[in-house]
Amino acid sequence: MSILRTRNVEAYDFLPAALELEQTPPAPLGRWIIWIIFTLVLSLIAWACIGTIDEVAVSRGKVVPSGRVKVVQPLEEGVIGAIHVDEGDKVKAGQLLMELDPAMDTADLEGLRKNLAAARLEKEMLAAERDGRAPEEQVLSGLLADSGLAPGFLEELRRLKTAGEAAHRAKADALKLTIAQREKEISLERTKQEQAEKKYMLEQLTQQEKPSEDKSMLDALNRRNDLLTAQQEVESAITNVRKLTDSLEEAKKNLQALNEERGQTLLASIVEKDKTIHALEAELLKAQTKVGYRKLVSPADGTVLGIAAQTIGGIVTPAQPVITIVPDGTELIVEGTLLNKDIGFVSAGQEVRVKIDTFPFQKYGTLRGEVTEISADAIDDPELGTVYRMKVKLLEQRLNVNGSPVPVTPGMTVSAEVKTGDRKIIEFFLSPILKYAEESLTLR
Repeated sequence: MSILRTRNVEAYDFLPAALELEQTPPAPLGRWIIWIIFTLVLSLIAWACIGTIDEVAVSRGKVVPSGRVKVVQPLEEGVIGAIHVDEGDKVKAGQLLMELDPAMDTADLEGLRKNLAAARLEKEMLAAERDGRAPEEQVLSGLLADSGLAPGFLEELRRLKTAGEAAHRAKADALKLTIAQREKEISLERTKQEQAEKKYMLEQLTQQEKPSEDKSMLDALNRRNDLLTAQQEVESAITNVRKLTDSLEEAKKNLQALNEERGQTLLASIVEKDKTIHALEAELLKAQTKVGYRKLVSPADGTVLGIAAQTIGGIVTPAQPVITIVPDGTELIVEGTLLNKDIGFVSAGQEVRVKIDTFPFQKYGTLRGEVTEISADAIDDPELGTVYRMKVKLLEQRLNVNGSPVPVTPGMTVSAEVKTGDRKIIEFFLSPILKYAEESLTLR
C-alpha cells in the first residue's frame, strides 16, 4: 500500500504544476488541527454554559481599631520640643511619647523656688528675732543652698534684722532710762517724805508742850507755822511720790506695750510669711505639675496608631489630639466603602474575604471576616461617587508570612470581597450584547 502511495506521489510529480495542485489530495494534519480547534471551542462554550464563578462586591478600606483607642492630648498650649516615637511603634504604659518645650515653665518654676526660699529665710529671721535668739545657721545655709539665691540676700536679711532690733532697743532703752530716773526720783522723794514726816512729828510734840510764862504769844504762832509748814512738806512729798509712781507705772506700761507691740508685729509678720509660703507652695506645686504635663506619656501598653503633630517647633493647643494609641488586645476591624451598585446585595452577617495589600494574596492568602454593619445613609465620595460605609469584623487577626504569623496592624489598606452570588461564565459575554441589543431596540 505504501509502495502504491509512493508511486502515486511520484506520478503527481511529473504532472504540470496546475494539475499537480489540483490532483494532489489534502494533507491530513490540517484536518486534524481544524477538528481539534472546533472541539476546543465547543468545549469552552459548554463549560461557559455549565460552569459558574463567584460574584463578589469589592470594598476598599483599611484596618482600624474597634473604638477603644487612647488619645493623648496636651493640657496646656506649648511648642513641640521632641518626638520619641513613630507610627507603628510598640509602647508601654508611662513611656515618654512627646515633650513640649518647658523653657517658660522652667523659668517660672525657678522663680517660684527662689521666692519660696526667700520667704522661708525671712520667716526664720523673724522667728529668731521674736524668740530673742540667733537664727539657726544650719537652717539658713540649707535654705540658701536649695534656693539658688545669692549669698548677699542673707546678709541683707541680717542687716534688716539688726536694724530692726537696734530701733526697738533704742526705744526700749529710752523707756528703761525713764524708769530708772523715776525710781531714783521716787527714792529721793521718799527720803524727803520721811524727813518731812519726822519734822512734822517733832513739831507736833513741840506743839503739845505747855508754853512757858516767859514765852510770848509770837513764839506760839511761830511753832504753829512750823507745824503747818512741816505738814505741807509731808503732803507735798506724798503728792510728789504719787506722781512719780504714776509716771513710773506709765513708763513701765509703755515699755511693756512696746515689747508687746514688737512681739505682735513680729508675729503678724510671721503669720503673713506663713500665708505667703503656703501660697508659693501651692503655686510651686501647680508649676511642677504644669512642667510634668509638658511630657506626654502613653496611657496604656499598645501601638502608636497616628501622630497628628510631627513638626519640631510646631505649636499645639490644649486638648488637641496629637498621638493616638491602640491598646494591646483591642479588636481590629475593617472600615471600607461599598459602591452604590452593590448595596442591594450585601447585608450584615455575610462572609468576607479580606486581602491585605501589603501581602499579595496569591502568595500569602487572605483573612476571613464577617460584615457587621452597613451605614443607613450614603455619602458622596469625590472619586467613587455615592458610597456606603461598611464595617467588617476580622475573624482572623494574623496572616501566615513565610511560616511566621504576622499580626494585622491598624492602618493597613485592604480589599474586602463579599460573595453576593453565583453567575454562569457565559453571562459575562452575553450580558453586554443583550444589554446593547435591548437599549438599541428601545431607542428612537
